Order: sequence, then structure tokens, then C-alpha cells
Amino acid sequence: MLLLTQVATSSSDPDLISLFERIAAGPSASLGFEEVRTSELLQQPVLISGTLSYADDGRLIRDIQQPRRETHILFQDHVEISRPGGYFRSFSLHKAPELQALRYALSAVLTGQAQQLQEHFDLIWWHDHEHWRLRLTPRDEAVAQALEALVMSGHNDQIDAIELQLRGAELIHMDLYAADQD
Repeated sequence: MLLLTQVATSSSDPDLISLFERIAAGPSASLGFEEVRTSELLQQPVLISGTLSYADDGRLIRDIQQPRRETHILFQDHVEISRPGGYFRSFSLHKAPELQALRYALSAVLTGQAQQLQEHFDLIWWHDHEHWRLRLTPRDEAVAQALEALVMSGHNDQIDAIELQLRGAELIHMDLYAADQD
């Protein structure tokens, strides 16, 4: 049985800062992901898989392999979506608050910027000697209208899963793994 202790509600907690620094110092290679989207509007869950990477210039790149090839590049203020055959679309992250929150959160965690998290989220984190869980509740009203919480969990200095708990009973759960394990 896994027992996690609620440790902090502040990004200044030394253990949380240390975790972020270890994650940021780790390998910056792409991570594979398997994502499941559930919603009352869907007859069955949508399964998505691909790779996720964070570029030094702050871009978050989702290279989707299944169910169809598609690339999402999340910049600071907009997202670009492209597909083979020339399809291209670009729109403001304000139109996709869940992507905005994902980009903010991963950017802060992967660059070791615990304080940056608290600019955008209220946080609660739990951990034991090996496992940890971080619940982020958006502070921005527009983001909070779409996203109830973003939850990251992992072990040691690895992020194992990200869950976006959207309003309206929609859930996006993403398991992460070293990209060479697929």
C-alpha cells in the first residue's frame, strides 16, 4: 500500500524545489506517451500515442503517432497543429486553456522553476521516499472555467503520468515512459 503524506502547498518547499531541480537535470530526451480521453460526449474513450518533448526555447512538442499522424507545437502564446499532406492550423492558447495549463506546468517542472508554478496554480503535493503526486489548480479564471486540476505523479525524478481533469466530466490521462521503450 502506498502512503503519501501531504507535504506542501507552497512552491518554496525545499523538497519540492529539490525534486524540480532533479527532474530538470535529468535527460531531456523525448518521452513516449499513451493518452486516454474520456468524456460524456464520446461513445468510447479516445486512445492517443506518440512522443512528448520540451525544447530549450520553451516549445512543448506533441508528436502524435496514433490514431493518426499529427504534430502539436505549443508556444508561449499559441499552438500550431500540422498533419502530413499539408494540413496546418494555428490558434491562441487562450482558446485551449487545458493546453495552456499543460504548457505552463510542464515548462515549470522541466526547467526546475518551482516558483513559476505558483504564478499560475495553487498547488498541493504529496510524497513518500520514492513516489510523489502534485495537484495543480489553475489560478486564472478563464483556465479554471475549463480545467478543474492538472495532476502529475511520478517516482524519484521521473514524471510517470499527467492527468487533466476538465470541467464537464472530461478526463485526459497521459502515461509517460522513456521513448525508447515503445
